[in-house]
Amino acid sequence: MEAAKPRDAMTKRIFIVASAVISLAFVVWQCVWAVATPSFRGPDEIQHFNSILRVATTGDWPDPGGATIDSQVVIAIHEAGFMAGDPDFFAIANKSPLRGGMGEFAGYATPYQFATITPHLDRTVIDYGTTEPTNLTDQMTQHPPLYYMVVGGVIKTLGALDWTWDRQLLLARIVSILMTAPIVPALIFTARRVGLSRRTSLVTGVLAFIVPQLVFVTSVVTNDALAIGAGALTIAACAAGMFGKGSWRAVICAGLALGLGLWSKGTFLPFGLVVGLAFVLNRQAGSARMRWLKGISAGLIGVVTGGFWWIRNLVTFGTLQPSGLSRHSVEEGTDFVKFLRQAFRLFVDSSWGEFGWLEWWLRAPVIAVLAGVTALLLIISLAKGPDLLKKLNLLGFYFLVGIVLLVQAWSAFQETGYTQGIQGRYLFPGIVGMLVVAALPWARAMDRRGSSWPLLIAPAISVLVGGYALADWLLACYFSENSVIFLDWTRWSLATGFEISSLHMVIMVAGLSLAIAALTPAVASFHANRHSRVLDA
Repeated sequence: MEAAKPRDAMTKRIFIVASAVISLAFVVWQCVWAVATPSFRGPDEIQHFNSILRVATTGDWPDPGGATIDSQVVIAIHEAGFMAGDPDFFAIANKSPLRGGMGEFAGYATPYQFATITPHLDRTVIDYGTTEPTNLTDQMTQHPPLYYMVVGGVIKTLGALDWTWDRQLLLARIVSILMTAPIVPALIFTARRVGLSRRTSLVTGVLAFIVPQLVFVTSVVTNDALAIGAGALTIAACAAGMFGKGSWRAVICAGLALGLGLWSKGTFLPFGLVVGLAFVLNRQAGSARMRWLKGISAGLIGVVTGGFWWIRNLVTFGTLQPSGLSRHSVEEGTDFVKFLRQAFRLFVDSSWGEFGWLEWWLRAPVIAVLAGVTALLLIISLAKGPDLLKKLNLLGFYFLVGIVLLVQAWSAFQETGYTQGIQGRYLFPGIVGMLVVAALPWARAMDRRGSSWPLLIAPAISVLVGGYALADWLLACYFSENSVIFLDWTRWSLATGFEISSLHMVIMVAGLSLAIAALTPAVASFHANRHSRVLDA
């Protein structure tokens, strides 16, 4: 049965306006991170950028393992200070680490703080495909091409093929951010569907700021952007299917969202089960036969609109997703306990604060608190209150993808001796469901008691964590002992190609976006209550 929504003085109009304000604040916050993050510092951002330029320039999408990185893209990553030395040796020792050394590779690479960066005016305008290709593999053609076609199409349409590579990269980051714009609206919509009041639903929307890794991943060039945006829409549609009447409109929306996500990457495939169960679990959707019909129909809509790539892979290659890279074996791995320890650490770190090309972390206590409190809230949420199966389904993507990744990583560990493929960002298409389930214990308690403290406390904690993460990231990238705040503005200006005055403006915009996000739920509630008192009088 649909959860009863608490009586709320907030009007629908105020609620919609406040939701839009928080959503815009989060998009602005992501854009700040896009400017803060050095070029090519996102996971596999070089390969994603290379594939975007290939599609924009030639329209080609080679078979998995058949694409290479253009030699002019290699020039660009040299100019960015990301890599030095022989481009044919694309290994960790050849990259510029954010830390002063990388264990066994210490001394082999210049730390990013001291790496040579080419000024903006001297940077290359890439003429893709006009020079000899490298032998560096671009593994991104193992994925569907939609993300690359969209970003490449925007670059081509705006005439950005004639821009220097840094401006192309920033534009690609902004397009990626826009793909993830559904995150906050989906959070608020899902919270409302599961039965929270309008005011606590707004607070739930601000929780997007409390996951630094989410903001980092969605502010760089990556096909995860399409998966995360489509995943947010899918969770919202599933919430409508589970907690509403399970209408055929919800079936169509869930199926279309699933189909869109299937064009992003293979890790989206488990969403098919989540979508189907959303209608099967909802007794308001009709008889058992009708619920199964709706669930299967939603899945079939997803297959029809987004299943072509995966069917094509099965027919052409005999597997759902061929690997774009070959594995380099170190030794056979047999220690399952060691594997589980490594996998757990990788999942936790890369879900909350593992930045750069995954070589720089937030402080361990911060990650431990964020992960620990979230886990505790999830346990409480599942243990108390109604709708256990529905809440489990909202978390279903996390469970299913986590199992798939562990199975694949264990297979790779046995073959190569090291743990790979465990990344928290692969779980982010389902993060809307995770955050809403984690919010339920305290949000429902506050709705029952009519308390106002979460309207300020929870958003304040969220934006403080977000602000701390950005500050720590900026210091990791542009640290200076000679500055009052230890931030080398000149170095940041050199890296981005923007004037220092512009970067000052970026920081002010960052603070403004955090303040607006933190205060909007309280301001909206105050305005609603005041309006209600006027009407009552």
